[in-house]
Amino acid sequence: MVSNCLTLHVPHHPTSPFLTSKNPKPSHSSIHLSFPSNFIKDFHAPYNSLAKNLPMKCSNSSIPITSPDFEFESDPTLTNEDLKPTTPSQRTFSGLEMASLWVGLVVGVPSYYLAGSLVDLGMAWWQGIATVVIGNMILLVPLILTGHPGTRYGISFPVLARSSFGIHGAHIPTLLRALVGCGWYGIESWIGGEAIFLLLPKSVKETSLSYYLPWLGLATITTNIAANVVAPANALVNLNPKWFTFRRGALLTALLGIVFQPWRLLKSSESFIYTWLVGYSALMGPIGGIVLADYYLIQKTNLSISDLYSRSP
Repeated sequence: MVSNCLTLHVPHHPTSPFLTSKNPKPSHSSIHLSFPSNFIKDFHAPYNSLAKNLPMKCSNSSIPITSPDFEFESDPTLTNEDLKPTTPSQRTFSGLEMASLWVGLVVGVPSYYLAGSLVDLGMAWWQGIATVVIGNMILLVPLILTGHPGTRYGISFPVLARSSFGIHGAHIPTLLRALVGCGWYGIESWIGGEAIFLLLPKSVKETSLSYYLPWLGLATITTNIAANVVAPANALVNLNPKWFTFRRGALLTALLGIVFQPWRLLKSSESFIYTWLVGYSALMGPIGGIVLADYYLIQKTNLSISDLYSRSP
């Protein structure tokens, strides 16, 4: 049975936007979040008139999410340890580390493969490289905009998608994003494995072991993990938090990467660009636009975290 109410404790505090308790009880299934004062000030007004320490009891079928700044009960079918918001203390990346991560997402063989495919379709070499560079610079804008809610609230994309698509509707964009990640996982692994294969001595190439080497993908492991494993794994966890964990989602991502048969997508420049790149761009572009429009224009960057973990209207 799904709980239809929240456990709330509201102190009379001029700068508290969330439902709070001075002495929250620790729980093995709880997480702790806190927010900076400039973020808190944006939300305090509606709660100043609430009574001090007002309790609202709820059934035991929900999972408490508590912190010194807010406390609410989450629906157990909508969360697990991998979907809970991260605490500020867990967000330890510096600006340099974040930049290094983003550079690692695009510094891979497929980036140069794309430039080569454009040259194969008629561009000059410098036009192909310039197209890839300019495209990544343009893409940086929506990447930064999309990264803001995760940095501010500590939530993953599947949880953010619940705000714009609804609890059930969020499965559509997250699973589509997962399919793209699985496809790229297969492509990255295949290209990386081929690069390793070319460096092997002839004696190894002629053995049966050489058939499996393209799937090692060691040359692109940094890009693959960050760019192509996290999103599908999170999408699968969001689909069924009770069964899927991040590890299970990552393993299934690797298997689906094989199912995509990347050697077919890479057999020609036309299939790589027009079938693969243009194909999924037609899906991901509108999804990204909807998520950004909802977050910045409708929600004004102000999300109710409790609503994203509840089936109650």
